[in-house]
Amino acid sequence: MSLRRARVGLTLVESVVAIFIICGCILVIMRMVSNGIDMNVRAEQVEQASLIASRQLETLREWAADPSHFYDSASWAAKIATSPFPDSDNPDYTVTWKATAVGITSPCTMTESRYSSPRVMSGSYMKVAVTVSWSPTSTRNQVVLTSLIGAAIDPVVSLTVTPSTSLASPQLVPKNSSISFTASGWDGTRNVPDLFFLWSQAPVTVNGSIGSFQNMTRTGVSGQYQNYYCDETIAGVPTAIYGPLGNVTLGVLGRSPAIYDVDSSSVPTHRWMTNTTGNVVVQNGP
Repeated sequence: MSLRRARVGLTLVESVVAIFIICGCILVIMRMVSNGIDMNVRAEQVEQASLIASRQLETLREWAADPSHFYDSASWAAKIATSPFPDSDNPDYTVTWKATAVGITSPCTMTESRYSSPRVMSGSYMKVAVTVSWSPTSTRNQVVLTSLIGAAIDPVVSLTVTPSTSLASPQLVPKNSSISFTASGWDGTRNVPDLFFLWSQAPVTVNGSIGSFQNMTRTGVSGQYQNYYCDETIAGVPTAIYGPLGNVTLGVLGRSPAIYDVDSSSVPTHRWMTNTTGNVVVQNGP
């Protein structure tokens, strides 16, 4: 009776295969470690770039807080032209500024979409994009921070109501005639954009006259006052109704949700709460 010797160890083929498997595992582990290091480095780069972009955006906000900067397109162009530039604290990162005037509907896009001429604030906001990039330059190696910068604090000192004709005050408006007006707000030397206006009228005396407003724009910037009140049927006959001859004060309130005003105690106050007024007197004639 013969006995077969038990096999101990691996054959040459099995040893070679085992070595290949071990080497493959080592390469995979090394690749994973390398990717982990790269991801950690990139996360640090993105975090640093984000901090730089946030700081640079605040720098632009502080610069734009000066009304002479915000309302001057040449100043914006000169400011943006200073980029790209290396960040002062992190020269390996490059900063680029971009700014574009953008119109914002008020009070909201959904509301204003119902009107053929929506109320748009076209000079009270700038869309600013701060791009921070690093080497090697690519769209992957950059962070872009975009935000809106609102109008600078620019208190309105006075409102001006300008008639379409330069007649002696009060403006004479015959029956069935109208006179056009435009309104504007001033900070002393500069026209403040994007003010919205509400018009009213009141007789100068108790027995004074009254007319009607026509063709008022959505913003209230312009419109017409007509020496004519309404049609009524008197004894079955349509009759035009006019107020008695006399003077009428046309008043206007200027307001904006974007710009701030200063109240009597010199405290900055939102203009939705504090309004600036102006007026002009017209005379309803025969």
